[in-house]
Amino acid sequence: MKSWKSSSAKVAKVSAKGKITAQKKTGKATVTVTLKSGKKATVKVTVQKKEVKTTKTTGVAKKAGKSKITVKSGSKKAVMTVTVKKK
Repeated sequence: MKSWKSSSAKVAKVSAKGKITAQKKTGKATVTVTLKSGKKATVKVTVQKKEVKTTKTTGVAKKAGKSKITVKSGSKKAVMTVTVKKK
């Protein structure tokens, strides 16, 4: 990767390694990654005050290690990878 950039750092910051962190301000931001080859990719991020209401959650980790969690709400779906640390 060459760089990561957020269109609105007041809404969502992005680290040099691509970790996106929501800020106190709500709203929308576009995160852009630029590869060394010059190719770019974007992801749209929405930060809101209310919690997201979900209808189904699968893949919840039960032991230490990496796990993928899928969250569905209506026709929308998000997949996240989480790391569960040993106690």
